[in-house]
Amino acid sequence: MSGKLAGYIRWKHDHVDALNAGAQVIDTAKGPVEYAMVGDEGPVLAVNHGGPGGYDQGLVITCRLQNHGFRVLAWSRPGYLRTPISDGRTLSEQADVLAALLDALNIEKAAIMGASAGGPITLAMGYTHPEKVSCLISECGVSLAYGKQFKTSQKLFEHLMFNDPFMWLYEQYERLAPESTLRSFIKLESTLDKEHVEALVKSIEADPERVGLMLDMIGTMCPISLRREGMENDMAQMALIDTLPVEKITAPLLLVHGDHDADVPIAHARYVAEHAPHAELMVIENGYHLLGMSDQAQEIADRELSFLQTHLKA
Repeated sequence: MSGKLAGYIRWKHDHVDALNAGAQVIDTAKGPVEYAMVGDEGPVLAVNHGGPGGYDQGLVITCRLQNHGFRVLAWSRPGYLRTPISDGRTLSEQADVLAALLDALNIEKAAIMGASAGGPITLAMGYTHPEKVSCLISECGVSLAYGKQFKTSQKLFEHLMFNDPFMWLYEQYERLAPESTLRSFIKLESTLDKEHVEALVKSIEADPERVGLMLDMIGTMCPISLRREGMENDMAQMALIDTLPVEKITAPLLLVHGDHDADVPIAHARYVAEHAPHAELMVIENGYHLLGMSDQAQEIADRELSFLQTHLKA
């Protein structure tokens, strides 16, 4: 048992050391903010991670968009990793924190991208800080009142995953049994039937890049103790959403959403597409909540790159 405990402690320390080494903290008008920048020159794409997550998840989400002539700015939203929850709790307050981060880095304008729980902060940037926004991308983003309802068989997994020892074991298991991990992830995050789930598992298994993405995404939930405060705040804030004033968004907006997303139903994207004046919706057939692992992952990246190259300004 002592050997296992030592392994767990080493796992946690290694994660924390890697996270601290991969980013830096800057003082802003709203408080300290953790961030990482990929790229040395060009206009900026700022990414709002989902939950649980952190700046590291922002880097994983944008992996196919990096090294294409612009810089990627990934940050840890309040309550995640080294950005304190006191910086801002509400959607508009978190948008204010991102705006303050852009100011602190002397970035006048940026493209803003968000995924899942990062979606509403992305939209909020569009109507609270339009002068700082070149364009917006929302992947499977929340825009309506949200409260995840797990199936009965998944409730134990939901409870267990929000503690560090379980995530330590789960991360080891995923490397030993990636096929089983893939299957459980797809079942959890999609409404696909068994036949489509098995076809998608086989497709992903044959693509090392997508298998690696799954491993990396699970890593962005570890250690969960450094992300729990932000996740709990996200759930509280998203439950309070009535209707977001997306009709005030003047910037071009690309919505990308799977039609079999069990986590954030496609109704969220359709609502924004109907009410934001310059929105376009890309529906991913048989797509689920982890779009980077879908069969159309490269098609999605190509569409997003084309959108950015059209609208992103320095």
